[in-house]
Amino acid sequence: QSKVAIDEEASAVDLFSHPHTTCRTPAAIMLRPLVSTLSVQHTAKTRIFSSLTNLHEIVLNPTSSPWQQQTRQKHSNRQKKRFFYKNPARHRLATREKLRLEEAGLTPEVPPLPQPRYPRVFEPVHLPNGWSAPPAEDFTRPDYPFKVERTKGKPNNAIGFLPVYSKYNNGGTKATTTIRKISGDRDAFLKELKAVLEIRDHKQTIRVRTGGNVQVDGNHVRAVKDWLAGLGF
Repeated sequence: QSKVAIDEEASAVDLFSHPHTTCRTPAAIMLRPLVSTLSVQHTAKTRIFSSLTNLHEIVLNPTSSPWQQQTRQKHSNRQKKRFFYKNPARHRLATREKLRLEEAGLTPEVPPLPQPRYPRVFEPVHLPNGWSAPPAEDFTRPDYPFKVERTKGKPNNAIGFLPVYSKYNNGGTKATTTIRKISGDRDAFLKELKAVLEIRDHKQTIRVRTGGNVQVDGNHVRAVKDWLAGLGF
């Protein structure tokens, strides 16, 4: 009997240490449901403890929350166009307003094009690479509220280019023009630029970037260089 009790006790120990054993002793068969219940309870307690630990970390450090990481802070340019500028509801309202004005015999109000304030004082000659010679040293340039400096660091102290550059994005389908080295009254510069390029609403086509650079939609390098050179820069 003592030998049988020892064997049953060893089988029970093996069953606790190895729940998936195939021991068929009476003690093992009787203790198998108890071991399964304890295993399930242990797994449940482990999962609950893990969930509570994660929740504690989220409360103490909200930035570590996965929902906080997935929150979009701002809309992309494509979403802005789709939501605000190219929204179908916006187009339907514009079409209805246009039809209403046509039926009433009225014409929609179109803001007039701004006129340039500063006339040309110099006629530059542009080379194929975009360079143009500035006016002579005895030339007196009018006092403009803004100024655009030419590039420096050329060999033999040569005269640099006007800092107007073009860039193509989205596979060459979107062109932008960037103007750098602008100083003085930036608002006056933007108004004059809008008048030269015949832009009615500059908010959608002209942007001021970090550092004071001005970016315009479209390739206007030749027109902007000719305008700046004509002012004597």
